[in-house]
Amino acid sequence: LEGNGILNSDIGNVGFLGGSTGVVNILNAEWNNTRAIFIGVTGHGTLNIGNDGGVASESGYIGQDAGGVGTVNVTNNGAWAMTN
Repeated sequence: LEGNGILNSDIGNVGFLGGSTGVVNILNAEWNNTRAIFIGVTGHGTLNIGNDGGVASESGYIGQDAGGVGTVNVTNNGAWAMTN
């Protein structure tokens, strides 16, 4: 998601299932979740936030379960704000 785009969702999952790989880039854009974001639940997930991009969620989980690998990269004035 780039270029002042806005994504609103309830729950975010990146790399949810075992054997899956997911990458989300939030660059100069916003991803707003009303609940949690999961990065690498049982799969491999990567979240890149940069170039003044922002992510907001109630909570966040990185590499949650056995076999889950999560990576979050925050660069160039990016931010992830959690309310819980």
